[in-house]
Amino acid sequence: MNVERRTPNLRGLGDVVRRVALEVARGRDVEAARVVDSLDAVALEEVVRVAQAEGLLPLVAAAGLLAGRHPTLSERAEAWMREAVRRDLAVDRLLRQASDLLERAGVPFLLVKGTCFRDTLYPASWMRLMADVDLLVSRADLGRSVRVLEGGGFWARSSYPTRPFSMRHSLERQLDAPGGGLLEVHAGPTYEPQGLAMDLDGVFARAVRVPRGLAPAWEDHLLFVAVHQARTGMLAGVRPFLDAARLIEACSLDWKVLAERARSWGCATAVFYLLETVRCLFGTEVPAAVLARLAPGGWRAAALQALLLRGAGDPAGGRLRAAPLRGGPAFLYDVWRPSLYALLLDRAGPRIAFLAWVAGSRAVDGCLSWVEPSAMLANAVLKRSARAFNNGLTP
Repeated sequence: MNVERRTPNLRGLGDVVRRVALEVARGRDVEAARVVDSLDAVALEEVVRVAQAEGLLPLVAAAGLLAGRHPTLSERAEAWMREAVRRDLAVDRLLRQASDLLERAGVPFLLVKGTCFRDTLYPASWMRLMADVDLLVSRADLGRSVRVLEGGGFWARSSYPTRPFSMRHSLERQLDAPGGGLLEVHAGPTYEPQGLAMDLDGVFARAVRVPRGLAPAWEDHLLFVAVHQARTGMLAGVRPFLDAARLIEACSLDWKVLAERARSWGCATAVFYLLETVRCLFGTEVPAAVLARLAPGGWRAAALQALLLRGAGDPAGGRLRAAPLRGGPAFLYDVWRPSLYALLLDRAGPRIAFLAWVAGSRAVDGCLSWVEPSAMLANAVLKRSARAFNNGLTP
């Protein structure tokens, strides 16, 4: 019997990439390989391009190893897999270095985001591509953890040299590892000290054991991902939403606790839009009662639906709008992210405090970026004049 092979329209190949990635993440490589085999050569190349852009290429590689229709795909997939394994070993090495230093110094820390998910939500850790290693510490331990890591060979990176004041008060520190790689130490899901009533002590008290250490309880972790995505302006790509989809599928979430904690932290709206986006992208089932409890109302609901999702809250699932400003001018990106995050905060007080902090810290950064170079120039001129005077020359 002849079976007709249907190649999706190229515009819809993002859906194919997400389907393949989700099936492989579920451990269903054969089903994913069948999807790959249904593509013609042109569509396959587009799928590879999209997967590479979204950081999902290792998952497509796992499906490609079993696909039989495209003769050269297996060979390419092996190369992609070897590269993913190489990067995964580097992540392992960096995580061991940081963990050993912090444990010897007695600094409590939790594995967050991909650092935890690679071992818990995917069949093999190399399938979850990592840009950096993320650790969570308490605010009180943030400075101490950096000093401990620097004493062990890590060195602090100046993430935003044009924003010295903001970075000085940031809840995130970036460090380069001795053998290469980036380590991010967080004291919250965002780097601003304002905007969220996160119970960080409770997060540490509720921590669960995972293969390489401790991590936030799954309900806390989903909230962490939601807030982090909200602060990025929902522009961080598909991979965090795949993490959320797998977390919902693979972990026994207490939805009542999750909803109550989201409202307590003031991030129910952010969690609502994370869950709605996961429903749109992956068809993940979320209890309707939970969505109803988390959904915003009034003018914020209308504004966010116009910006992010049409038909949010519809049992059939909303429709994603195109990612706004992705790849656009940097100054628009800098305006979009804090503005959307403020909309996603539940309460007016933290919203105003967050926007005031962003505006005030940027203003201070602007002054310092002008004052510090001017002071350095004046200091250089004074030193040169002093040397000339001491040499008996006219300044």
